[in-house]
Amino acid sequence: MCKLAGCHTLNLNGTKITDESVSKLGGCHTLYLNGTNITDESVSKLGGCHTLYLNDTNITDESVCKLAECHTLDLRGTKITDESVCKLAGCHTLYLSGTKIIR
Repeated sequence: MCKLAGCHTLNLNGTKITDESVSKLGGCHTLYLNGTNITDESVSKLGGCHTLYLNDTNITDESVCKLAECHTLDLRGTKITDESVCKLAGCHTLYLSGTKIIR
């Protein structure tokens, strides 16, 4: 994959993108990665994204603190738990249904 950093909006929902390829996407304003196989390894490479859609991915509590700067964050259907919620207090819009958050 060519380097796409700086792209405004990129939709890669349901693609076979890998953690390795994600490094080429950092800096996109709005990035859709719903239903992909990305993991916590990818999250640190997504710095600078304003809006991230990561629902139904393999994101866990391990990497959530690295997403706290996002304006809009969609983590529906991920493995995050109550442990992570406070770390996301700086996000303007959060989508958390279908997670393991119980409070």
